[in-house]
Amino acid sequence: MGSGWPTLTTMRVDFPSEGVVHVELARGHKRNAMTSAFFEELASLFDAISLKGRARCVLLSAEGPAFSAGIDLSELSQHDGLPAEPARKA
Repeated sequence: MGSGWPTLTTMRVDFPSEGVVHVELARGHKRNAMTSAFFEELASLFDAISLKGRARCVLLSAEGPAFSAGIDLSELSQHDGLPAEPARKA
């Protein structure tokens, strides 16, 4: 993407025409479940878009069969202080 843009692993960005930024969620194999890395990258990306002032429209899309499954529950159970899924322990 060039200088000043964040490095992204959970999404891809392109500029299909002047004033348009296309952001595509890129975890189709996980139904684009949102991780902490996703939220950090999204915030960094929108900060960069705002600072560069080149977007009049941001198009958000996703690869794969689903736009997003929501929060990635497998990541939540790995954080301290959050209980693992009790049904899986039975």
